[in-house]
Amino acid sequence: MELPFDQVAAEKILSLRELAGLIAEALELGLPQTLSVVAEIARLNLNTKSGHAYLELVEKQEEKVVAQMKGIIWAETFAAIRKKFLEQAGTELQAGLKVLMLGRISYHEVYGLSFKVLDIDVSYTLGEMALKRRETLERLSREGIIDRNKSLPFPLVPQRLAVVTSETAAGYGDFLERLRSNPYGYTFQITLFPAYVQGEQAEMSLLRALSLVAGRKNDFDVVIFIRGGGSQVDLHVFDSYQLAKEAAFFPLPVLAGIGHERDQPVINHVAWRGFITPTAVAEFLVGKVREFEEEVEEAAYRLLEGGRSFLETSSQQLRQLMHRLQSAMMAGLQSPASTLAALQSRLGSSFRSLMQSGLVYLELQKQQLRKLPPALVNRWKETLAHDCRRLALLDPVNVLKRGYSITYLDGQAVKEVKVLTPGKTVLTRLYQGAFVSKVSEIKTDGRLSPGEHTKQTKEVNTTEATLWKK
Repeated sequence: MELPFDQVAAEKILSLRELAGLIAEALELGLPQTLSVVAEIARLNLNTKSGHAYLELVEKQEEKVVAQMKGIIWAETFAAIRKKFLEQAGTELQAGLKVLMLGRISYHEVYGLSFKVLDIDVSYTLGEMALKRRETLERLSREGIIDRNKSLPFPLVPQRLAVVTSETAAGYGDFLERLRSNPYGYTFQITLFPAYVQGEQAEMSLLRALSLVAGRKNDFDVVIFIRGGGSQVDLHVFDSYQLAKEAAFFPLPVLAGIGHERDQPVINHVAWRGFITPTAVAEFLVGKVREFEEEVEEAAYRLLEGGRSFLETSSQQLRQLMHRLQSAMMAGLQSPASTLAALQSRLGSSFRSLMQSGLVYLELQKQQLRKLPPALVNRWKETLAHDCRRLALLDPVNVLKRGYSITYLDGQAVKEVKVLTPGKTVLTRLYQGAFVSKVSEIKTDGRLSPGEHTKQTKEVNTTEATLWKK
């Protein structure tokens, strides 16, 4: 139940600073001197003048932030932690890492609640990264997408390359050099899509670059991720589930030249193929083009050999045929009398058989011709009589004889009134004779009342007309 202000004792009213002091005192009395806390570093800002590091610590569940707090590492402590990270992890302490920290809660009247970090366990961070990598791979396998990009057909001649990396990355320079100095003189069309490959902006930067490549997918054969060298911590962005998922569903084959031999990053597992170094990617591309060229050379060689074999076989068959022909001619010359007699006998038999067959055919045709003309003539007569009757019915004279007329405008028969306008001169043909008149009024419905009919008749009678007799 709320109390009115007039019932609150004056000595119980606190200033904001006094309230902050009470909170700080309660925290100091109610919590241990030091606490071990696990959190992810969402942001790390280093004050270059003071040497202090200011952190934004978060806890996430399924990529959603469920807790957040400020953290601070004083300059002397940060220098020691920084040195330890460089020695054990081979890299700087940076945003995106999950860390196990030793520290204490601090409450400042102006700056509020924060966690003052006294030390960080590097081995926990490395183990946590390995655990996250394993969990991400298991999730991708469980969702059935880890091998999706591998199912895409790889281009026969991969020469149009979309490269996602930092322009200043050492690995990118090695990649370009290996492609350009290939011993076969192959040329490659390389388009760089710049992106951060480490740090807190790296994941969004890589996803943005991949989206730009997708918008121009018809311009490229493959997309390539490159990150030259670096520690396990430096490569952790390529363990991102979201980046791996986008790569798995990408419409072009994805190549990845990232990581080291022992712990391949997740992107290497979902890519069409992953490599240890950027130069290994370049060598693979050169090898693919060389493989295609060798297949073409092999096909050309097989074609040439097939043609040569065919010509040799044909030449041999031709020589054998000529030999047999020469043998037959020599045999014929050695016994001309017997050969001529045999030919004469065969020719006589064939001629008699042909003559007999021809006579039988001619007799059959003769009988058919005797029957055919009368039937054709009768059929033609019937067809002609039918056509004459149809033509007589269609004769305009017969139509005019029944009381109809034909009106002409400029030599063309008028079929509808829309071609007429008042004042036009028309020619009307009757069964007997014709007359010329001028149009005075148009009726689109084609019907005239009795009064209108009489009026039109008078107008026609008073119109000057020229009559022709049939």
